[in-house]
Amino acid sequence: MSAQPDFAALSALLEAEEPLVSRLESVLEAEYAAITGREAAAIEQAARDKQEVVGELDRLDQTRRRWLSATELGVDRNGFEALVACHDNEAGELAARWQALREHLERCRHANTRNGRLIEPARRVTEQAIAILLGNDLSTQTYDQHGARRGQGSGGHTSFKV
Repeated sequence: MSAQPDFAALSALLEAEEPLVSRLESVLEAEYAAITGREAAAIEQAARDKQEVVGELDRLDQTRRRWLSATELGVDRNGFEALVACHDNEAGELAARWQALREHLERCRHANTRNGRLIEPARRVTEQAIAILLGNDLSTQTYDQHGARRGQGSGGHTSFKV
């Protein structure tokens, strides 16, 4: 895609993002099913799939950021919306597609947050069980505002050698 996007380039970017966001939503739903079904292998697969899709979306976001950095519009959502407004057709096709994509991404964000909240307690229990088995002192550990464990000197991570 060129350094100075036009209607066709912006349309192509949105066209590339739309199926990826749909795929991300499907992956998040599969992850939810795996979490609620306590299927470890499916959870791991969903995490790999999610990473792959997010990587592809990030690559497209980098294209968007390169375009925006070549303008004085700002390298954020407002800048992209201004860029879309500059190059949109009279029907407002790009703006409508961008709005639909943003709404779809917001649903994905909510699904990802839901999944994270479901899996975090199980992760904590597993880490506590490992710490107990290793003889680590759990009495020095505290939790942050998100419920993540923080131990003195450990940075909140349990590590061990097998």
